[in-house]
Amino acid sequence: MSSEERRILFLVIVIFCCIVAFIIPKIYSYKLKKKFSEFYDVPLSKEMRVKRDKEDRRYNVFSLNLPHWLYQNKDGSPDRRRNYNKMVYPNSYLYLDGYIVLTNDFKNLYRLVKALRLRDVRIEMCSQEQAKLNRLKTTEVLSRVSTSINDLLFTFSDQPQDFEKFCASLYEKLGYKVTVTPPVNDGGYDIYLERGNTTGIVECKLYNSSNSIGRPLIQKLVGANGVVKADKMIFITTSYFTKGAERYARDMGVEIVDGKDLISMINTLNNNNADEDTKDIDNSFEWQLSEEELSRF
Repeated sequence: MSSEERRILFLVIVIFCCIVAFIIPKIYSYKLKKKFSEFYDVPLSKEMRVKRDKEDRRYNVFSLNLPHWLYQNKDGSPDRRRNYNKMVYPNSYLYLDGYIVLTNDFKNLYRLVKALRLRDVRIEMCSQEQAKLNRLKTTEVLSRVSTSINDLLFTFSDQPQDFEKFCASLYEKLGYKVTVTPPVNDGGYDIYLERGNTTGIVECKLYNSSNSIGRPLIQKLVGANGVVKADKMIFITTSYFTKGAERYARDMGVEIVDGKDLISMINTLNNNNADEDTKDIDNSFEWQLSEEELSRF
């Protein structure tokens, strides 16, 4: 065999080994993914990968690792000083019965977890679910015991949308059917009320007691009702209204609820519902994240 033939043979062997080294793991991963999908009877999206977990874990757990800027400010916004900044999409992981499912699409991984839970597969809470559970428990306590504006600010300052849901729960206790509007494009109000033939819209503002509500914010609610045509307009705040806002609200038929009124309302409803059984939040699955909550991350 000539030296040229030996070089060609060596090149062919190298190429063959590279192909085998590339294909065999792909085949193994495909079969593992198919086995997982068939065993748990759940579909896996195309970008998901499945590996064997070599660690002996006591519980099935998962982590949602959210997209973030490579260089970011403290509030999570991009650092504009770096022109080459970009979004990073880290892998999220599910560790389940000796398998590892990983994907850089955290929403798809979470949908998989919820589908598995519906099949009675026990999977522990992730950090985002635990945070929501803590907020729910705090809200439940706030809705049953005497509270203060500082309690509300401390509880909801990081998640103002949850303050809207808390206010909605108060009107549910008053017998209304409530609908909380999505945070994006909410139409100028946060809650839609229905009770019998009566409808209403509610705007909620979680403000520090030193920040007042002026006439322009009341006008915005009135403008929104020009489209909705509800029977009642209600504006709730944890702070207070300026004199001009109070006069305008009175002239336009807007019911205003300031911080003192809100606390009185909460405590009155607490007393009226003191004998009700508290929810078993831990076992209700209310702590699972909704699609709306996933979209906020």
